[in-house]
Amino acid sequence: MHSERLIIPEVNQNRAESRFEISLEGRTSILVYQQSERELVLLHTNVSEPLRGKGIATRLATAAMEYARSRQLKVVIRCPFVAGFLEHHPEYAELTKAD
Repeated sequence: MHSERLIIPEVNQNRAESRFEISLEGRTSILVYQQSERELVLLHTNVSEPLRGKGIATRLATAAMEYARSRQLKVVIRCPFVAGFLEHHPEYAELTKAD
């Protein structure tokens, strides 16, 4: 049985829409946020059904956390996916802020 490996493109930050994006197979997966001077609030992740389970949401969450770290922002998590992501990635725990 031959399995094709999915190559996931880079994450883009769409500041005009306040979201991180990955476009793949004609679909755009997103992680929506709100940003203030000191905080990045992660609101919602959406990956199209045919693309789920391929690591796309994880790539979006990682990009958001790295963005926050690079700008010394505290992260407020309102997205259930990102909350679960954080349980498996404790290296980002110091970035989070209690809501």
